[in-house]
Amino acid sequence: MPREKYLPRKRYLYALMFDHKRVYIGQSIDLGRRNREHSCDWAWPFKMIMLGSMIGTRADAEEYEYAWRYRAGREGFQVLCKSPDNADIFEIDPTQRMDSHRYRIASTLRWPAEHRRKFRWWPWLVAALVLAALHLIR
Repeated sequence: MPREKYLPRKRYLYALMFDHKRVYIGQSIDLGRRNREHSCDWAWPFKMIMLGSMIGTRADAEEYEYAWRYRAGREGFQVLCKSPDNADIFEIDPTQRMDSHRYRIASTLRWPAEHRRKFRWWPWLVAALVLAALHLIR
């Protein structure tokens, strides 16, 4: 019988949302169990949100993890990882392990609205005012 990680099955992608725009992205076949495990592993309080689900192997889901990390970074989050022994927490550059396949996946993903980067209108206003002033000067 093949091991669980090689079986195509429903897998959930999730984010652990921490204070100060920090996030950890993971995947699991059982969100409740994984939330309980993370509660023991992380010293910081967090909110777990489901990002989506897919059917595939663990390796397929890991491709989505990379894509979600990239999306989180694009939304202004500090993306966190843990060492395999859970001893160290460190920030990663989510663009570093991207390839064309992962970019294609990321282009289909939308960060949850309540955690999305706020639209900043003032740079557009400043740009419009500068352009208008340049136009009047000529």
